[in-house]
Amino acid sequence: MVATPCAVPRLTSGSRLEIAGVAIAIIVAYLYLHRRRVYHLHNGQRLPHPPGPKPAPIIGNLFDIPREKESAAYNKMANDYGDLTYLNVLGKSILVVNNYTTVQELFDKRSANYSDRYQAPMTELMGWSWNFGLMSYGILCISHQHSQQSVGSRWKMHRAMFHRQFQSSTVSVFWPTQLKEAHKLLRRILHNPKDLANHLRFNSAGIIMNVAYGIEIEDKDDHYITVAETALDGMAKAANPGAFLVDIFPILKYVPSWIPGADFQRKAAFWRKSVLEMRDAPFETVTKARKFGILTSSFASNLLADLELRRDLDEVALAKELETIRNCAGLAYAAGTESIASSLSSFILAMMLYPEVQEKARQELDAVVGLERLPDFSDRGTLPYIDAVVKEVFRWNPVAPLGLPHMTTKDDEFKGYHIPAGTLVLGNSW
Repeated sequence: MVATPCAVPRLTSGSRLEIAGVAIAIIVAYLYLHRRRVYHLHNGQRLPHPPGPKPAPIIGNLFDIPREKESAAYNKMANDYGDLTYLNVLGKSILVVNNYTTVQELFDKRSANYSDRYQAPMTELMGWSWNFGLMSYGILCISHQHSQQSVGSRWKMHRAMFHRQFQSSTVSVFWPTQLKEAHKLLRRILHNPKDLANHLRFNSAGIIMNVAYGIEIEDKDDHYITVAETALDGMAKAANPGAFLVDIFPILKYVPSWIPGADFQRKAAFWRKSVLEMRDAPFETVTKARKFGILTSSFASNLLADLELRRDLDEVALAKELETIRNCAGLAYAAGTESIASSLSSFILAMMLYPEVQEKARQELDAVVGLERLPDFSDRGTLPYIDAVVKEVFRWNPVAPLGLPHMTTKDDEFKGYHIPAGTLVLGNSW
């Protein structure tokens, strides 16, 4: 008798989606119940959480997380719930602080518990783990250049290097570059005032590329600019807590990109390419230029020059220093590209909305500087009204009103409320 082959059921694409959906639902339910159990174990006094939107079963406040204009949306929540707004997304706690005094109380007076950074899986997948602004201060991490290094010491190393070049007593070395780019901006606006947005974009990139690397930007579509804009666009989307499911359930970062619902993996891979190119390409340009004897004054070049004089470093220590210079220069580039253009845009908007302020500032400028030359940094101390206007613009329309999320390292009680360990804490300055 001839054996009949067994019929093997074949999964259709619809079946795969159903199975994936069921699996995800089971994982979500398990993690939700697990976090509920942990909450009851740690909140012995059964204190309430701060007020916030009513959570739905299991998913919590998933659909209450704003996807755009986050600062304004959280500020609107503050009108309903007060200075502290608490949300819970699939078991992950998020606290938005909408009052300056409360921000000081938590971030300054209780800084030992509120100063850590959340290691968002999405930003890690996107290649931002080198950004010391996102580094945690205490846990251990695996570095691609050395086996195991304290994140706390790694963060301190980056911060010290960054501060050394950008402290108030040393930044004057970059004033000539800023002045030169400011004059270029004025000429562009004079010749083509309708293209203001691109002029501001070009100006901010020109300043920061010169300051960070000593590189002259060729035009508004320079490859350095477009790469940075792609990388920063991804960061802006990932910065909002809860925007990607992998940030709520970190285990999902191990899910392959072809699994239904894992489109975050494909997006992360796309952004990662730009993030690493943004950091590495200009740094390689500087190191190659130095090998050919082309020396310019810039953040990266100055630090490389100092490093070349060091004779006390072995191969491992030298690699760490080079990595830190590369990372710090990349952060200066990333942070400055968007913030300069945004600040200038806010200033121009303010002058359009408040022409009487513009007129008073012009009168001070004419009286102090005169009509025969343009102002420079030496005039700053004699222009108190203009200095106050600039500071007010920063307050009125901050570039990053939510800043970077902080994270609690242990459970806390504040004003009769329970704030769990691992809570993302956002200071909203909107």
